[in-house]
Amino acid sequence: MQMRFEALGPLRVLDDGQDVTPAGRLQRIMLGWLLLRANQTVRDDLLIEALWPGDVAARTPARLQVLTHRLRAMLDDPVRLSRETFGYRLRVERDEYDVAGFDDLAARVLALEGDPAAVSRHAREALDLWRGAPMADVEELALAPELQRWSARRLMVLESLAEADLALGNHGAVLPELELAAREHPLDEGLQLLLMRALHLAGRPADALGAYAAAHASLGEELGLEPGAALRDLQARILAGDEAEPPAKPRPTPAQLPAGASRLFGRDQDLARLDKQWGETDEAGVWVITGTAGVGKTAFAVQWARQHRADYPDGQLFYDLRGFSADNPAAPADVLGVFLRGLGFDTAGLSEDEDERAALFRSMVDGRRLLIVLDNARSADQVRPLLPATQGCCVLVTSRESLTGLAVREGAQTVDLPPLNDQDSLDLLVELTDDRVREESAPAAELVRLCARLPLALRIAAEQVRAHPDRKVAALVAELSGEHDRLDLLDAGDGPATDVRAVFSWSYESLPAEAARLFRHFGMLPGKDAGLHALAALSDRDANDVRRSLAVLLRAHLITESPARRYFQHDLLRAYAGEGARLLESDDARRAARSRLLGHYSRRAALADDLLRPAETFSKARIREPHPVVPEFAGRSEALAWMARELPNVLAAVDDVGPSDAHRVVELAQSFSDLLSSHGHIEEGDRLHRRARDIARDHGDPRSEALAESSLGVNRARSGDPGSAREHFLRSLAIHEHRTHDPVGRAALEGNLGALAYVRGDLGEAARLAESSRSAFEAAGERRRTALQATNLASILKAQGETVRPGELVAESVSIARADGLWAELSTGLNSLADLRYEAGDLDAATALAVEASEVASDHGFHEIEADAQATLGDIAHARGDFREAQEIFRTALRGAHMSGHVLTVAVCLRGFARAVSGEDPAGGLAYCREAVDYASTNGLTRVEVTVRLDLARHLDRRGDRAGALVEVDRAAALCEGSDDRLVSEVARIRAELAE
Repeated sequence: MQMRFEALGPLRVLDDGQDVTPAGRLQRIMLGWLLLRANQTVRDDLLIEALWPGDVAARTPARLQVLTHRLRAMLDDPVRLSRETFGYRLRVERDEYDVAGFDDLAARVLALEGDPAAVSRHAREALDLWRGAPMADVEELALAPELQRWSARRLMVLESLAEADLALGNHGAVLPELELAAREHPLDEGLQLLLMRALHLAGRPADALGAYAAAHASLGEELGLEPGAALRDLQARILAGDEAEPPAKPRPTPAQLPAGASRLFGRDQDLARLDKQWGETDEAGVWVITGTAGVGKTAFAVQWARQHRADYPDGQLFYDLRGFSADNPAAPADVLGVFLRGLGFDTAGLSEDEDERAALFRSMVDGRRLLIVLDNARSADQVRPLLPATQGCCVLVTSRESLTGLAVREGAQTVDLPPLNDQDSLDLLVELTDDRVREESAPAAELVRLCARLPLALRIAAEQVRAHPDRKVAALVAELSGEHDRLDLLDAGDGPATDVRAVFSWSYESLPAEAARLFRHFGMLPGKDAGLHALAALSDRDANDVRRSLAVLLRAHLITESPARRYFQHDLLRAYAGEGARLLESDDARRAARSRLLGHYSRRAALADDLLRPAETFSKARIREPHPVVPEFAGRSEALAWMARELPNVLAAVDDVGPSDAHRVVELAQSFSDLLSSHGHIEEGDRLHRRARDIARDHGDPRSEALAESSLGVNRARSGDPGSAREHFLRSLAIHEHRTHDPVGRAALEGNLGALAYVRGDLGEAARLAESSRSAFEAAGERRRTALQATNLASILKAQGETVRPGELVAESVSIARADGLWAELSTGLNSLADLRYEAGDLDAATALAVEASEVASDHGFHEIEADAQATLGDIAHARGDFREAQEIFRTALRGAHMSGHVLTVAVCLRGFARAVSGEDPAGGLAYCREAVDYASTNGLTRVEVTVRLDLARHLDRRGDRAGALVEVDRAAALCEGSDDRLVSEVARIRAELAE
């Protein structure tokens, strides 16, 4: 929907084509003033005087506010009419206001002087906006100076139109408008002169002399003056029988644009972006349309040019500069010869000198409005001699190179075309093939990916589909899956321009040697992208040298740079780069490159782990043969971001590791273990740790084997598989007891097994293991793990009903964490203190502690701990009776819990959310409570399941379902039977209440 404001005639307002013009006189006066000064503040005192002149009683701001309110109700967006400090302002876009449109066209008419065809066209378009006298139905504005200026500007445009039409020989077309204007403005000698000329050219000399007589009489009667020299001279020539001046000889109008595709897919936004830039630069300038090979730059440029042919009435020039093709690049002098002939210049005997031809070309196009398309440019130097100097021309340059020199020196703007999106790619395939693409949606989507969403490759693939009507799309996809076969198949057999491999080769072969080598190394990358230092390691070059080669590849659109300064190629370029690596790099060279990259990943991961777990010693990777140069991280956030970005690449790299690099897999698994477990990368962690475990076992490395088993156990526990977790922990514990004899390793496994026992409700076993673990850590001087186990032990003892020692243990943990800067342990301990204060009823203290815990966790990227702290804040809000705030807090906590992948945290947050909803919506709370029960049960979270089943029993009892409530209590009792958990007494209490 769009508003339209029209003042060049009776005042009119349209909303999506519907007339919504206010009928009230006062509303029209106010709207008229606001439009007279659109997008400017109109002062209150001016509006009041215009609306209620002489009526002192009516002139109050309150009445003005009422009127403003009524006007706002008419608008599509009330914000358009805004209150300013001293008045009101009506916001109107230029394309919504006929006055602005007229002004733009009038300015264009003046700028096009010397081009009568363009002047005539734009002047008529401008005059067509007028429907009568401006704001003719708002008499109170008749004397406004703005209206007088608009009318004067209209007369000026009319005179320009008459001059242009007379020059073109269109005197008959302009005569009616001139006769009317001359009658309305009898004292305007310019109009009278134009009328006489038009009548004379039309073969009506008597009428021309009559027009002179009428002008003579008006000037004499009104002003006491004689007609000016121009009028008198024209009268004398007509009386002498002189012939009228002949019309201007039309200039040649080249139309060299090639045929384009019948439909351009997926480029509406790019076309609109170019339209916007074009409109903001008075429809003149230079645009460089760049993009990788096969992305459709030529089709885009031709499509846009065809849409705008009418804006350039002096014609369109086109030339394929062959910058990247099987032929030699076109010489600018040769192109200039073609353009000059197209403009009507006889080039016989023309100098071959490029500079002379360029100067002649600039002279030929001076004052003309031309659209020039320079396709497939190799360099800025090839383009410069072909650029006009006049302001009325638009030049589109397409190139695989960025041609930044044109932006620097000529002020060119850039439109960078990306590959199509998935939907537009599918639409293109459907358009070019048949229903098979629509029916085989999954293979079709894979075909789009294999073609890298490049229009050239998609069109070739579509031809393959169309040429084999009996073959399924899935069969073609299977053939294209091999990188080498893919390039072979993406050849339409109609010359190099329709062969994807050949099209890529023209860009590759233009590269300097070092850039070409780096391009081939992209084909060796195990993952999808890489950073600068990874590429330096892969290619065994200095980072600054690599940076220079990357700049070359970026300008050639052979790689893409992400906002995070990562570099990658689409699938087809990767296939081509990989093919080049296999052909031109030896097997040993490729193995050495991959080994250097893996070493780089290992060393950087170890540096990152040092920042993320500075106090950890037991499970850190012990790096062998570190890569000699790896950059340090600026801080913890950068290290964490690097690990998250590189994880997919590391996983891809370890899948293809030779025997000499097997130890790197173990190192990487240990360095990435914390990220994998605490940030929700459960499947990736399982994959990496299994590989590390098997390698460690094969190489007789019991420490690394035990660490891998322990990490697998942590992943299983966090993902809701406590049985498998326990098996992994017991295997790891056995390795430490019988092979490493490491007391810290044993203590770590006791702590893990204690945590499992706590979750399943075996609090006695949990307390025994946690106590033993804490004591062992304390004896070994492992302060971080001592603090962690102190907090864990406090939770267990609290669940057993102890009231004093849990607080002492948590205080001990927080003290160690603060002293040593252990942020994870500090935020965990603070949240445990908050929970203790919450249960004691001290909600203010609990809130302060939970907020601090949440802030510490958030600042250091601990999503799971932050979610735990948020859950505590949700419980506090629930206890205060603020159920709506509690729901919002638990929603936030759930997002963090899901991000961490820790099922226990998710279950706790689900339970809290269900309780918060119940406070406002018992039925909704019941549904969420059942969901929480199912989640806890499915993931083996016994203690949480007991608490949620008791919540469910309370829900059912409130709904009158006493029998159902007792069933849930019995199920809860069965889950904690034989436990020393204080939940046992809670179950008994609720059963007794229900039995009453």
